[in-house]
Amino acid sequence: MTINQAIKDRAIDLVRKGSSYKRTSEFTGIPIMTVRYWCLKAGVKSQHTRPVCIVSDDDMLKTISDFRALTQREIKEILGYKSNAGIKVRLSRMVMDGRVKYIRLSGGGKASRFLRDYVDRRVYYVSDNDLHKWLEKLKPDDITDAEMHSFSCKMGEIGL
Repeated sequence: MTINQAIKDRAIDLVRKGSSYKRTSEFTGIPIMTVRYWCLKAGVKSQHTRPVCIVSDDDMLKTISDFRALTQREIKEILGYKSNAGIKVRLSRMVMDGRVKYIRLSGGGKASRFLRDYVDRRVYYVSDNDLHKWLEKLKPDDITDAEMHSFSCKMGEIGL
């Protein structure tokens, strides 16, 4: 057995045992595409590959619109994805295409009491009207004057 064959067998074995193509590539010093090629040729597939799209872009847009606004984590849970990887790329593409918009709510202030789950996270939405209705729904009935002022300031920060 040559050294090259030993390295090839070791790389395939690492992937078979659960290592990713990238980690195996870094460990062995072999280019990632070579590791992937060797593994696929040997019938071994990494467990760390991105999932196949579960839903179409249109279905994702409909889901966001139905809920008015959602974070990436909420989209993942609602649509049944196992990781954020595929969702993040798709949302970025849809934002660049102008099909989806997002805001990032700043932290601090009295309004953080009812916005804390969304502070410093991207909140994706389809229309400004949907975002406005979503934010109004988050506002509690027992809001104090100070919280209302803080809420109004946050709405001004995002252009509403």
